[in-house]
Amino acid sequence: MTTTSVWLSVLGAVAILASGAFFTLLQNRLSGRSSRGIWSGVAVIAAIGAATGLVLVALRPPGFAPLYIAPIAALGAFFAVVVTSPIRRAATLSPPVLVFAALATALIALPALATVFGTWFDPFGTGLGFIDIGAALPALVAAGSGGMAVLWIERRAGARVAAPVEPWGRVLWPTLAMWAAWLGWLVGLELAIDSHTPLIMLNALLMPLAGALAGALVERVRDRANTPLGLVTGLVGGLAAATPACANLEPAIGVVVGALSGAVCLLLPRRGSDGLLPTLSLGAAIGLVLIGGLATDVSFIYTGQPEVLMGQALAVIAAAVWSFVVCAILWTLLRRIGSSRASASLPGEPGARRA
Repeated sequence: MTTTSVWLSVLGAVAILASGAFFTLLQNRLSGRSSRGIWSGVAVIAAIGAATGLVLVALRPPGFAPLYIAPIAALGAFFAVVVTSPIRRAATLSPPVLVFAALATALIALPALATVFGTWFDPFGTGLGFIDIGAALPALVAAGSGGMAVLWIERRAGARVAAPVEPWGRVLWPTLAMWAAWLGWLVGLELAIDSHTPLIMLNALLMPLAGALAGALVERVRDRANTPLGLVTGLVGGLAAATPACANLEPAIGVVVGALSGAVCLLLPRRGSDGLLPTLSLGAAIGLVLIGGLATDVSFIYTGQPEVLMGQALAVIAAAVWSFVVCAILWTLLRRIGSSRASASLPGEPGARRA
């Protein structure tokens, strides 16, 4: 443990928290909602996620490094903020939302964090474990998939979850700020300034840019116009793909992966800020799986062995499906409980509380 590693660990944790804040601001800007009054609620959710994430530190999975304590707490906070984003309506959060944040982080984020930061996951005996430098599996794949489950439940219930997109200027600066914070996230989680650092920084710059350009091209061909939502979706898709892969891909290959991610994410149905959740999940999934096929020295194209590719794909599918199913069940139950309690407290209704 060196002083540089400690400071990079702190940098990574702070950058992850900042990325979550800018992501929240960007979601609000894309949906046309005001950000006033939301930050105390976001802080409470982040605190719940961070505290739950620290449970993993206490459990100490095989291969766990103490320098990851702060980043793991920050990743728990990021997961909780993203997965609850469709149901955070005000600074004062209802008990079901708080319970959902804690249970979702415990049941979904902790196993995914253990996969990334431990050494237990190696189903095909590669000796490499799971390759994911930026912890995209818990923070993006699982969080995005869980958020989509919540959106699905809300739409089934008839809740309004989308709104018009804000003008260019109000959308672009939070996007650029989030991108800058994300760069600190990826550099920090390396925990060292070494030969990989320039590659990480270069891919973290080029892959989102390639995603934005590819997304803009797809939108132009499809809709004959470009919008802030299209540009942001492509950039976030490229950034999500870079999160797990930026240390393991040659820049030329990274540009192709980032462009592919941005283009594919633009083909998803667009629903304002709601579109960022599938973009996070799908973009990160593309990056994680393609590591197994394209990563320098260890992937399928270098070794001819499919085990790394299969291991990456298996973890991504398992995390996405598990997160969607668990979040759908949890929010269905908690939403009903919250609705039942609200109905019971209305005066004049059967079973209402009397003064």
